[in-house]
Amino acid sequence: MGSIREQVGKKKTTYLARVRRNGVVDTATFDEKSDAKNWILQQESDIISGKPVDISKMKKLSLSEMFQDYIDNGKINEEKQGRLNRLTMLLGNLKFGDFNSRTFENFIGEMLDMDVPRPDTWIKPHPYCNGSMIEVDGKLVRRKLNPSTVRKYYYEIRTCFMWHSKMYDYHFDNKPFQDNTPPKAWNQRDRVIEEENGELEKLLSACDKMYVNQENLKDIIKFQIYSAMRMGETLLMQKQDIFLFEKEPWRSYILVPKEHQKTRNHESTDDRFVLMIPELYELVKNRILPRLKEKKANDRAFPFWKNSSALSQRFRVIWKNTGIKDMKAHDWRHTALTYLFENTNLTDIEIAKMSGHTDINTLKRYHKFRANGVGSKLWKSLGAMPEQAQK
Repeated sequence: MGSIREQVGKKKTTYLARVRRNGVVDTATFDEKSDAKNWILQQESDIISGKPVDISKMKKLSLSEMFQDYIDNGKINEEKQGRLNRLTMLLGNLKFGDFNSRTFENFIGEMLDMDVPRPDTWIKPHPYCNGSMIEVDGKLVRRKLNPSTVRKYYYEIRTCFMWHSKMYDYHFDNKPFQDNTPPKAWNQRDRVIEEENGELEKLLSACDKMYVNQENLKDIIKFQIYSAMRMGETLLMQKQDIFLFEKEPWRSYILVPKEHQKTRNHESTDDRFVLMIPELYELVKNRILPRLKEKKANDRAFPFWKNSSALSQRFRVIWKNTGIKDMKAHDWRHTALTYLFENTNLTDIEIAKMSGHTDINTLKRYHKFRANGVGSKLWKSLGAMPEQAQK
């Protein structure tokens, strides 16, 4: 909508016309009120028809205006809204025209050195959640933002700018993002469940100390270690996604629909088929399917937790009860993938198809576990492997 403000001066009266529509703001001054009205009508018509916007006008916008426009009209979820609201607090006063490679570099650096905000309800350390604090040399210190978290803010800004430029038909300046690489998505970890230390047995025993869902917690821990599925995919798994063939168990698999996958927006992502190792087959046959016998086809296999965040809270209690140090839920997926590399002859592509990795390079960190297996395949293919060693 447009507005007109009368400006009474010493020599004459003028009329300030102002147009604001979907984040686009423009002003002009006229001697006649009728001219101001006509200008407003023309400007609104240009915006509706998609006529290119004067970039000099856009540069006067504050980032808070752009973020709010994206929240109001970008059809984004609550998680993205939360990050944009946080960005508004941190960057909202900056003008779009002042956002460049240097300011973006400084912002990323400040974010990486920023303490994780302490919850408003924090009073004292909790045995399972220390109010954004970690233990270093026996002392609790404030935890810094994880690079993977800063990476999300990096892409949130980029996505907002791309949406805004497309919405209002002006050129998207990618230079600040080309000059500043995003922080790492994760720190490389080689942590696996150590069988020789009885870690799996310790995890399962710790489930007995929980107040509810003791057996279901045991099931999902084993499921994650055997399947290599992401936790979010497991929680979305439905009864109709499980295909079990008792006469030919090696044909059994779990369907992971594209829409349930983390990489669902990638062009190369498609429905995925997770084949079952014997341990997973037995778990599904004897524990999961019997529990789903009277359930509907679209009922979830693990309906006990709303999302991965709620389940992770239970895992933190379990890790505390076991006394196991430095464990994360993703380590179980790492364990499952390592098993496939160490104990099977599946190709990297076949393993990637099961695990859902869209970039084969991501699997390179698991490939080091296959050195001995590759050597045996090499000797067998050359006919040089002793018969005794092949048994």
